[in-house]
Amino acid sequence: MLILLEKARNIQDKLKKQLFVMAVISQEIAKHGLKPVIVGGFAVEFYTVGGYNTYDIDLVFSDTKLLNEILLTAGFSKEGRHWIHKELDVYIEAPGSQLSEGESGHLIEIEIEGLSAYIIGVEDLIIDRLNAYVHWNSSDEENWVKELLLINYDRIDWEYLHQRSREEKTYPALLQLIEKVKNAKDKL
Repeated sequence: MLILLEKARNIQDKLKKQLFVMAVISQEIAKHGLKPVIVGGFAVEFYTVGGYNTYDIDLVFSDTKLLNEILLTAGFSKEGRHWIHKELDVYIEAPGSQLSEGESGHLIEIEIEGLSAYIIGVEDLIIDRLNAYVHWNSSDEENWVKELLLINYDRIDWEYLHQRSREEKTYPALLQLIEKVKNAKDKL
């Protein structure tokens, strides 16, 4: 694992470096039959191709003890809620323990340098941001929902997105934002 992490030093692109580090960590965790999933701001950054910018990688992972052991072995140190690898300038936070059953079925596997990392599906990420917009009155999230819809329009599982939105009681807002995105697409 440490030899693989050495390769990360030569990766200049921040997003690619962080994905590679996560793939190395995921490979170690996979030996235990588990996989961490990238969520939150880093997932938004991935799906908006760097349009959103965050400094840390948010993970959902069920075995905190195992994650802590692997991160320590990989050269990370715990500072507050973050695991930090100062030499690689990579920050990891594991705020959640597991995804819902539906979310688990919509993961995306990202292959990088022959390794794999896992990221929440764009539909569930849209729902996460839509929940923040509707239920927590987070107005910034409206723009990120629209951005996620616009950039990923042709790959979205629309039936699943509509179903999840109804379940989360965000459906009217989703329909309004889809309409805005369609209007923006028509102007392109």
